[in-house]
Amino acid sequence: MVSDSLLPIIITAKCSLGYVSDNNQTSCLGYHINDNLWYVNWLLWGVPQPFPVVTVTDSYLISSPWTPFGLSDDPFFQAALDPADSSRSTHPISLFVGRTAELRLIGSQVVGASSSRAILTGGPGVGKTSLVNRLKASLAGQGVLTHAAPVRVVSGMTPRHFEAEVLRVLLQMRAGEQAATSSIPHAPATSSRASEQAEDDAFWRRVGRLIMGEDSVAGGVSLGGFGVQSQAVRIPAEVQHTALTTEVTEAFRRLSRNGTRRLLLHVNNLENLSTTAAQAAANLMQQVRDTLLADFAHWVFVGATGIERTVFGGSTQVSSIIPLTVHLPPLAPADVADLLRRRYAHLRSGLRFTPPVDPQVAAALYERFRGDLRGFLNLLALAVQQHAISAPGRTVSAGDIIAHVAARYQASVVPHRLSAEDFTHLVRVVGGQPWPTEFRVTDVAARAAGALTQAGASKAVKRLLLSGVIAEHRRDGRSVYYQVADGAVSVALAQT
Repeated sequence: MVSDSLLPIIITAKCSLGYVSDNNQTSCLGYHINDNLWYVNWLLWGVPQPFPVVTVTDSYLISSPWTPFGLSDDPFFQAALDPADSSRSTHPISLFVGRTAELRLIGSQVVGASSSRAILTGGPGVGKTSLVNRLKASLAGQGVLTHAAPVRVVSGMTPRHFEAEVLRVLLQMRAGEQAATSSIPHAPATSSRASEQAEDDAFWRRVGRLIMGEDSVAGGVSLGGFGVQSQAVRIPAEVQHTALTTEVTEAFRRLSRNGTRRLLLHVNNLENLSTTAAQAAANLMQQVRDTLLADFAHWVFVGATGIERTVFGGSTQVSSIIPLTVHLPPLAPADVADLLRRRYAHLRSGLRFTPPVDPQVAAALYERFRGDLRGFLNLLALAVQQHAISAPGRTVSAGDIIAHVAARYQASVVPHRLSAEDFTHLVRVVGGQPWPTEFRVTDVAARAAGALTQAGASKAVKRLLLSGVIAEHRRDGRSVYYQVADGAVSVALAQT
């Protein structure tokens, strides 16, 4: 009898010897146990007879689709880059590409003033968080204190809770600094320095108690002096009942060592705000204005295009203290090609390497996504994993990418972007055509074969424009030409 735990080892051995099943439908990436028991049995005993005990049916050993390419992990990950640049990280900040002008613009404001405030905006998935993480890594090298997780603005947040989150981040920054310097030898502290240190420690303990509570021990002694008792006690946070502006200002002063070094605060989550949510965020910013003006603090607010108007522009009291707004444009196609080359090089494992998607092919496909890098990388990951089922380790062409994913996007993406009727109109006009095929309102009406009037076609085009699925491409006299402007819809339309 062969233990189930031995099967992966047996089959790995078979794969390494290069055997193929008699029906040629199996590879080492998806191993069908029953179809290959003859060979497993042969490896064990040299006798072509089936196992009497293994009864696994329709089961596959699961392995990474990236291994046949010579990669240790998915090169199309959509997570933000890690500001702590480490060779052990799957996505270190060293993989960052482009954005030099934007980095210099925000970074020069941080190092050139005692305090500052900037807004970074951009479309979904364009790379805003990775840019801020790159900024943190660069400024940390110049002595600026930064933090990993951002301060997040959430629905219903009050000024007290916003300030509590800021203090929580400052506590983390102080803890990180202490951990980094704990192993460095220090000269014995003078009495005055020891007093200052004790005062500083007491302040930060109080801050911790205010926002996170404190663990304490209640004890007592029984009658006669015998039987010492103790009980753990949790003292709750006091943030609900305490104004924190004074504590935040003092925390900035202490952590900056009276302005001898700078602190960078990253505020996030200002995305996809409804009108009501944007107004609430605007009110919050106005209420915490004094906190934002604290000495020695540098703030970067990250969110969707337009927050400079909807969140920060409603009040001159707020807009006047935030002089810089940086809008992040889409990466250039050449930068996308460079991004993939860096990721491939970082994740290479072993001597043999095949690119899952050629970087230049990827760069050409990226143009139709108009900056949604996250959505584009997701497309590549889905296509390669689908392709690996039938052709593991083989580079995927642009045509294969579209063919593998078009049906899935029709089912999962299209219903959230446009109506079935409008999608049908687009299928008639540009479905299966090269991207970016142009069309006019008259083309929409003509391809409808009488099912749509000129007026109906005009209304359909207006709906598609408002949804962002199409965009005006050019004008020729009185004729207006449009093209599909949504990369995911373009894939669903099987545009080559």
